[in-house]
Amino acid sequence: MASAKAQLAALAPANKTNPAWYAAMLNVGLAQGETAQKFDALYEKGVALAPYYMDLHYEAARYHSERWHGSKEEFNDVVERAVELTKERLGQTMYTRMHWTHSQAGDMFTSGDVSWARMKTGFEDILATFDEKRTRNYLGTFACIASDASYLKKQLDVLGAGVEPAFWGSKRNYAYCMALAKHSDTGTLPRCFEFKDSGDVECD
Repeated sequence: MASAKAQLAALAPANKTNPAWYAAMLNVGLAQGETAQKFDALYEKGVALAPYYMDLHYEAARYHSERWHGSKEEFNDVVERAVELTKERLGQTMYTRMHWTHSQAGDMFTSGDVSWARMKTGFEDILATFDEKRTRNYLGTFACIASDASYLKKQLDVLGAGVEPAFWGSKRNYAYCMALAKHSDTGTLPRCFEFKDSGDVECD
């Protein structure tokens, strides 16, 4: 990795107007544990040049995540910075994409770590530009995590035969979410039963 950094540094004079060079340098900084001050300074130079170059934001999110060199608070700050830099054209897209990439915890909305309202808006911003079933399936999974049964049902109705169980996690999660949508008018939550021999799950 030190060799990679040296090679990129050698290319700097001809590439400091290329956002891919900054993203590559950030990736090296992540791997080498560069100080936050130096990492963030490089990030800011990159986004000043190309705020819509997504890899810059993703590298910053990785660096400042709890898994690498940051914390929950630092990660959230990076998300807000990415949204600030891109909201004119993308709305809440980066809020959704960055949380989508880094968290699908069952308590992500109830804990207050992530706003379901903003997450939902970001998905709608994405779908307004490129409506494809993978994204809408994932929107449904997050609606299920948020226990937003009526919105979940709306997405399933739009998807129709395009619902893909592979995007919904475990068999239990898929069965639960499908049942939750059926409860959209009742306000109650499904109950699930797992068949030990087959591993199949039924929820009602």
